[in-house]
Order: sequence, then C-alpha cells, then structure tokens
Amino acid sequence: MNKKFCISAAVAAAALSSLAVRDAATWERLHFDEPREEGNYICRVTFGDEANATVNWVKAEGRRLMLDKVTTKPGEKVTKAFAVNIRNNSLADGSKVKMSSAERGHERWDGKLTIDVLTQGGKAQLAVERAPADTITLFLAGDSTVCCYNTEPYGTWGQMLPAFFDETVAVANHAECGRALSSFKAEGREQKVLELAKPGDWLFIQFGHNDQKEKCEFEERMRRYRERLASLVAEFRSRGGKVALVSPMERRRFDKDGRAFKTLQEYEDAMAEMAKEQGCPFLNLHEASFRLYSTMGEQGSQALFGWRKGEIDNTHHSVYGGYELARAMVELIRANIPELASHVRADVGAWAPERPDENPQIPRTGRTAKAKPEEK
Repeated sequence: MNKKFCISAAVAAAALSSLAVRDAATWERLHFDEPREEGNYICRVTFGDEANATVNWVKAEGRRLMLDKVTTKPGEKVTKAFAVNIRNNSLADGSKVKMSSAERGHERWDGKLTIDVLTQGGKAQLAVERAPADTITLFLAGDSTVCCYNTEPYGTWGQMLPAFFDETVAVANHAECGRALSSFKAEGREQKVLELAKPGDWLFIQFGHNDQKEKCEFEERMRRYRERLASLVAEFRSRGGKVALVSPMERRRFDKDGRAFKTLQEYEDAMAEMAKEQGCPFLNLHEASFRLYSTMGEQGSQALFGWRKGEIDNTHHSVYGGYELARAMVELIRANIPELASHVRADVGAWAPERPDENPQIPRTGRTAKAKPEEK
C-alpha cells in the first residue's frame, strides 16, 4: 500500500478516539466581528514575527476557510488578501428567508463581518475594505454536503472552497442541511440568491441527496428534478449570471468484498444531461468523490467523514473530507471553466483522486456536534 494511504488509515483510526489533533488551544486568535452592509469585502492579513517562524490559518463567517496554512520565517512579513461575502436574511418584498433553528443567530446570517485569524509563533494584523464592484460572487446552492457547518468535526467542499480563490472571487454559500431544489425555493433561499446576483456572477448548483427522498415514482421524481433545475438556471441567467451544474458527491458505501459502490448514479446522469441541454459547464463531483473513496479504501476513507461519539457518518464529511472535495472542485473548474480557473490562487498545485493529500490538520474552531446533521 502507498505510504500516503497508510497515513490516511491511521488518521481514520485516531478519529475514533480523539479529535484533539486539531486543538486550537495553543493558537493565538484574532477575532474580528463588526456590523457591515451585506455584500463583498476585501480582507488583508499581515503575518510574521521578528524572532519566530509562524504558521497561520484564517476562517470567516463561521468556520469558512479563507487562507490555507500561511507560514513565515523569523523576521519575515507576509500579507495575504481574500474576499468575504456577508449577508442577512431580509428579502426585497419585506419577508425573510425561512431559517432552521440551527441557523438563527449564526455568523453567516447576522449582518456582521466575522473573521478569525489563528496564528502560532507571532501576531497578525487585519485590514478590511469594501470589495470592488467587479468582484465575482460565486453563489453555492445545495444541501448538507455543501453548506457551512458551525460545529466540529464537520466540513464541506463549499466551506473549504474560498481558500483556493484569490481576492477577485467571493464565495457566497447559500446551501443548507436537508434542502432539496423544492425546499430551497420554498424557503426563499433561491429568491435571496437571485436578488443578490449581478451580471458576471456564477452559481454552482448541487442537489440530489434529499431530492432522492421525494415520495413519488422514480420517473416523476426525476422529471421534477430536471424541471426545477432548468427553472433555477433560467432565473439566474436572467440576472446576467452564469451557471455550472455539480453532480452530488457519493456517500461512503462499500460491499462485503471491500469495493466502493454508487447510490446516486441517476443524479450524475441527470446533471450531465441537463448541463448539455442548458449549455452549462458540468462538474462531475460524483465521479471524483467515488474515485477518491475507492483509492483510499474502506478503512482509509473513514478519515474523510464526520464522527460523533465514536460513530462514523458515512454521508457528511469531516474537515479533511471537505478539503479534499474542494481540491476536486478546483480541478473540475480548471478543466471546465477557464474564466474562473484564472482566479484560482497561483500556489494551488495539481490534485487527483488517485493522489489525495494527507490531512491538512486545520485548527479546530466551533463547538463539537451533538448530533449528525440529519438528526438536527
């Protein structure tokens, strides 16, 4: 077995007994929390110390990864910039986005700009300004496999993706646990995205896990799925925006012989067909995730998923899993959306499901989850 995957398997075993490997207790924390108008902001953080080497991470709006492990040498100063999107739940007609109890009061809806700078070995300085009008907003519409979690150990590709773009792109993650295309619209989430969208913005749509549970015959369920997708694509385009369709990542499922198998193939097929029909880029995260789990194997892939009270959650990802799927998304963007790929940070290297990263050990922030996402 490849050494990298031995390490991954060891991390999976360690997750059963402890989450302390990412304990942030030894990190200096610069916490910025200030009311701002909704929209995009540019943040510049300067890291470094005259006497010490430093290692640093930045999160925003409730554990959204903005900067991925910035290091400095003794006496060195490094400044990094990123774009943050903030919002409130007000709609133009005076109504509100219907939120779950878990969302109320959360940083991603509170109308404040929240930044957490975690640093070891030194201090950091933060400067904030309104983003230029031409900053691209990349909206995400999806479910619990895309949304931003406020509790450890969970993480998604949508939560990790901002760290891979430069300050010309702000990721606005409107995904939420338990949502399907129908409920995303019924609760005003679609309306909120459409009200904020401007020409040149992008929308990534990834649904399937909960749409699969709709109680009707298969043919009717898939007809409704395609119809709802087409409607959302048309509505966003009417605002001058561009759309990419993302096939839902696979669940972790292995047969008695230790071979991974698929449970969402019909949604990969439907997304591919709709992308061709609508003239949208198709980002096949379903296939990329399946190849990743197959590569890491039944044991090694455990590290990619959340754990609660010693029990693995085979649908919702850990921070490590979310990070790896964000890496997959970057490669899919590079292959299918050149105009967005030009905004990926220059230092982001190549990635493939057959060559996953070791766990990046991003410092823990937030409470520990008391339940799996579907139990909330």
